Parts: sequence; structure tokens; C-alpha cells
Amino acid sequence: MSVHAGAPVMANFVEEAREILDSGSLNATDSERFRAVIDYRNRHDLAEQKAGLDFTNIEHLFGLVDVNTRLEPDTATLREHLIFLILKTLECKIRSPEPQEVVISAGGRFHQGYRKNTPVRHFVDLVARRWEPKPNDRRAKDVIISLNYDLVVEDAMEDNEIQLVYSLGHETEAEKGHAGLLNLRLLKLHGSANWGVCSKCDRVAVFPPRENDVSKLASRKCESCGKANLQPLIVPPTWNKGQHNESLEHVWRVAFKELVTARRLVLIGTSLPETDRFLYYYFALALQRNVELDRILIVNPINVSYGRLFEVLPKRVELRRVSMTFEEYVATGNLQHALGSATGEAAPVW
Repeated sequence: MSVHAGAPVMANFVEEAREILDSGSLNATDSERFRAVIDYRNRHDLAEQKAGLDFTNIEHLFGLVDVNTRLEPDTATLREHLIFLILKTLECKIRSPEPQEVVISAGGRFHQGYRKNTPVRHFVDLVARRWEPKPNDRRAKDVIISLNYDLVVEDAMEDNEIQLVYSLGHETEAEKGHAGLLNLRLLKLHGSANWGVCSKCDRVAVFPPRENDVSKLASRKCESCGKANLQPLIVPPTWNKGQHNESLEHVWRVAFKELVTARRLVLIGTSLPETDRFLYYYFALALQRNVELDRILIVNPINVSYGRLFEVLPKRVELRRVSMTFEEYVATGNLQHALGSATGEAAPVW
């Protein structure tokens, strides 16, 4: 079983960044970096019109900058500024929603109760199966595969005392010292706001989510080789996955294995952008090889374009679409039922 989830998304990323710049909350250096990206975007109105793109959409803008960097390597600094703008905007703008009343089931579909929690913390509890018998091997049976850079899910896991495992191919500091906690894998295919990669040895460093500060990342030396400063490790949601593919390959392989062996696939709130042909091939290949899959559920209030990936499916596979937001779907108990009802009568929260 895999859960491919989308956390909170900003509809107009560049405008949100412009608001931060105009607020005067950034220091002089950070302001210059924001201004460089916004000025670049404004100079490319004609390219936007000719190509039928929308450069207020961060996916389209990232794609343009990547092409520009490949053709004119001296614009590489602009790419660094764009990555900084993305991560700083997430740092300033993304916040977990306020707690609300959410539905839980214990002992079967019709034995429902209520609790007060944020949708994201409740989501993490559900994926960890907190209403089922406590697992003996401390490894959650379900996995979260994410395309997002933000740290909302990580914060929720910390709040709920669930051990985060990124599957980067080596144990990170964030994964040490919590042997008694349930391990839940969060596989971030595009990197993460709290990951830094060494430009010399490609070693990935992971920083505690609540201590993360993108403005200070570039001044941190690689602790593995000590030869270079760290760079943010995020890759664009486009055809080009950048120069740090090797650093993410282990995550991609682990996630691919999960998609190939999953019995149920739940896609929540993700757009799977048209610009990202890599992921289309990735998902198509996984679906082709999966002989266990029996249910695909797409949860999104809008009609998503990637639905054509599932147009031709074996008769054994049920495809359902639910027109709900992430928050609505999680809070109403639907996700818990999609994962499979809790076992046992009135199973306690562990």
C-alpha cells in the first residue's frame, strides 16, 4: 500500500513571493535574490505568450530557468536564486491549519468517534494505523510518497512521536536515537526544504525540520568531506531533474518498489504537472509492472490531467475519483476507510 499525497499548495507562488518581498521582512541579501527572480520573470512576458505558459506557475518558471541555465551556464546563479525563493517562500507561508473536529473509526466502519486535530497530524496518524494493534516490528505498512518540498508532514510526525525515515540510502541524524518509535517512510521524490547536498561528494545532510533556515544553509560545510558548502537539495517538477540525480536515486528506487508492490494507491491533492514527463514515465512503468494493484483512488477537487495514466486498467483494478480537498477527505474519515478499516473492537490509540 502506498499513499501519494499532496500537502498544502499555493495557487500563485510567484505572487506569494512578491508579497514577502514587498513586506520588508527580508534582509538586504535575501531581498536582492527575490528581486532577481521576479525581474527575470517579468522580462519574459513574450516567451510566456509564445509558448503558451504561465510564469506565475512555479513549475513553468522553474522549467524556463532550467533550460536557460543549460543554454547559458552563466545564468546558474539565477537558478540558485530561484531555489532560494521557493524554499524561503515555503518557510514563510506554509503553516499547518488550525485543529478541527475529525472523524476516526475503531472496530469497524460504523463505530465512529471524533477528535480535535489538524488535518495533517490526523493524516499522519491514519497512515501510521494508530487505531490498529500496535505493530511488533515498528515499521508502518503504508508509505507516504510526496512531490512537495515543504516540511508540514515532518512537523506532524514529530508532534505525533512517529519516527521519520527518508530512505536516502544512509541513516540521517533525524533518524537516530528513536528506536522505540514507529518508523514511517516519507519518500520525497523532488527533495526537501531541509536537505542539503555537498557539491563535491554528493553526500546528503538532513536538518531537523524546526531548526531549518534556508538563509543559513549555504554557509554550512559538508560534515562528510569538509571540502565544500552545502546546497539545497530540491529538483524541479520538470523534465530535467538537475545535477543531483545520484543523491535522490535511492529514494526514487525505494518509492518505485512501493508503487510496483502496492495493493492500493491513493493520490491526494497532487497535480502531477504536465511539465514533469519524468514522473509520467515513472508512474506508467510502475503501473505496468504492478500485478498486485486492486484499487486506485484519486482525491482532488479539480479534474486532474494525469487521469489518462489510468484510462486502460485490468478489470481487477477499481478506479475511483473523489472531488474533495486534502483537508476535507482526511477529516471526514474517508482516508481511513480507503486504507482499510481498523481491526479489533474499539482499538486504543497507541
